[in-house]
Amino acid sequence: MPYCVPYIMLICLYAVLGYLRSRCTDGQQKVYLDVASLALFVVFFGLRGFVLTDWMNYYPYYVSLEWSEVFNFFIPGEWGMEPGFALLTAFCGTISGHNFIFFQFVVVCIILACVYSFMRRYTDNVAISLMVMLAFGGIGIICNLMRNSLAISIFLLAIPYIEQRKPLQFVLICLLSASFHVSTLVYFPLYFFLHLFPSRWVYLAVFVVINAAFIMRFSVVDTLLEMIGLSGEAAIKADVYTGKTTQSLSVFTLGYMERLFTGTLIILYHDKLKELHHGSGVIVNGVFLYIAVFFFFSQYDVLSQRFSFLFVFGYWIVWLDIMRCLYYTDNRRLMMAFVVLYAILHTKALYNTADHYYENVLTGAMSYNERLYFHSRNFREM
Repeated sequence: MPYCVPYIMLICLYAVLGYLRSRCTDGQQKVYLDVASLALFVVFFGLRGFVLTDWMNYYPYYVSLEWSEVFNFFIPGEWGMEPGFALLTAFCGTISGHNFIFFQFVVVCIILACVYSFMRRYTDNVAISLMVMLAFGGIGIICNLMRNSLAISIFLLAIPYIEQRKPLQFVLICLLSASFHVSTLVYFPLYFFLHLFPSRWVYLAVFVVINAAFIMRFSVVDTLLEMIGLSGEAAIKADVYTGKTTQSLSVFTLGYMERLFTGTLIILYHDKLKELHHGSGVIVNGVFLYIAVFFFFSQYDVLSQRFSFLFVFGYWIVWLDIMRCLYYTDNRRLMMAFVVLYAILHTKALYNTADHYYENVLTGAMSYNERLYFHSRNFREM
């Protein structure tokens, strides 16, 4: 069976739940469908086995972490992870006897609570939003970027305070987010402009510039690194994050066409989107930041993915917003069909290697050592 099949089935289940939710008129049934959507998420991700590769780093850390090592992150010369993540790791290890599946379950529940709180502010169809989220990077973020996924999810709780112009609450949540992954420190400047909703022409100008930079393969990363003159551990991390991609550098890929299509639709429906969000530009600006970061750092595989994921939250909402902007019901249905079909194709393309082999503890899953052997064997074959 192709490795992508469980993920495609998940996407299809969310499409069905989303369709039922859109047709439902009974309030109680809507609640049941929402609960089903959330439960499906928890069971699929919270009870998964050792999927992808992040567990190879976090499992040894989880089973060996001592309470005395929680704040090693701040001690020069000592290796440690961010204190928020270390505290959560130590707490879960203590109460579960270092059961890693329990740890994954707790992490997924935290992520889902934050994501659900964010989504329900912008859409009444959580199932479709979750489908879009999972298809556009969500599966990889949850399964393979544990600290990043926690940090990004916690930041989503700060977005209302950008719109409400409450700096103290925003800063406190961003600090909590950064305690799980320091990359989210880039969120702090967003308070000053993310809520703005400039004119259509400003978005068009920005979109033209970032597309031109992508097509011309313009990059400022190498120049910045030379100017900064990094050394030591920082230089090692820079080498990891700025390793040139080994993938094809063809410009007109499916991913590029998708981002071009999304940005074009946002510009076309600028006024309606502004009305939908009551003048707040948080979602639209998030999408443009996602596209800009991905385009500017496209030559650097890890860097483009890790940093663009920081702003992918706008994608989870804007496609549903565009559907709401369409006047005719048939056009909305066609757009929904397109989104579901594209989500399936996107999932098939992204999650179809041996490391994506899905297991669930409810149906039986390999142990750490068994999965490590499985990974090593398939890695050699690849």
